[in-house]
Amino acid sequence: MQKYFLSEIFFSINGEGLQIGKPMAFIRLAGCNLRCKWCDTKGSWIQKDQATLEDIVKEVSKYNTEWVCITGGEPLLQDIEPLIKKLQYKISLETNGTIYNDVIKKIDFVSVDIKTPSSGMKNDFKVLQKILGVMSYGQLKAVISDKNDYLFVKKSLNDIDLNFPLILQPNFFRLSYKELFSLYIEDPIDHDLRILMQIHKIGDLK
Repeated sequence: MQKYFLSEIFFSINGEGLQIGKPMAFIRLAGCNLRCKWCDTKGSWIQKDQATLEDIVKEVSKYNTEWVCITGGEPLLQDIEPLIKKLQYKISLETNGTIYNDVIKKIDFVSVDIKTPSSGMKNDFKVLQKILGVMSYGQLKAVISDKNDYLFVKKSLNDIDLNFPLILQPNFFRLSYKELFSLYIEDPIDHDLRILMQIHKIGDLK
């Protein structure tokens, strides 16, 4: 019987990126291979409680939704292909960009991170490029805490072939939306991008 390390299942709006405002069910899997300093879901780092594939699908079926977002933690630490096949919904995946799996090709929307210096983590650009190369649709997302983060992302675009929109998101506790926009005005990034806030936090939602 297929089991998954699970943190929680809930229904909310997607508060980030191109899918912002879209209602969907969220499956937050537990376990992460990174320890970002500003992570807002540290409770999902450790793999502790497990749930069967059947129990997860049953819980998700309670919600009137077209989309299911599989997030973490880092979902690709676990074999999510059986889960995707069983769910029978449109699937959105949130991944930190450090693990490649062919299942990415089968996902409707992929949000992949580029880790900025303020996270305290490093990127594997070969893995990141491989993910971007097989995605059918999605986005590259970066959390910006300061000017150094912004310039890092701008420079990194020279090292990857990005055919999807870039999402710049201010670190809620370190940089205001206005300050991030000012960085863009001062030194624009020549790519299709969105500068967006996390609206679920503004709306006091998960």
